[in-house]
Amino acid sequence: KSSQAVDVYLLGGQSNMQGLGKIAEIPSEIPKEIPNTFFWVGGKFEPLVLGKTKISNRITDFGPEVGFALNIA
Repeated sequence: KSSQAVDVYLLGGQSNMQGLGKIAEIPSEIPKEIPNTFFWVGGKFEPLVLGKTKISNRITDFGPEVGFALNIA
């Protein structure tokens, strides 16, 4: 196993992190898998893939994490 330094950003909250954006309305030029962005799922990090990674109460929705990830990536 190799070690590599990474930057970690934690976004937290309740209503201010609620996903109300619609993935279907994201422009087609936005990649479905956001580069260098991972989501903690079931005890491990997985790539953040829009429409696959559950980032809201509904798989079809997203919150501010998507815009943040696109800007940071």
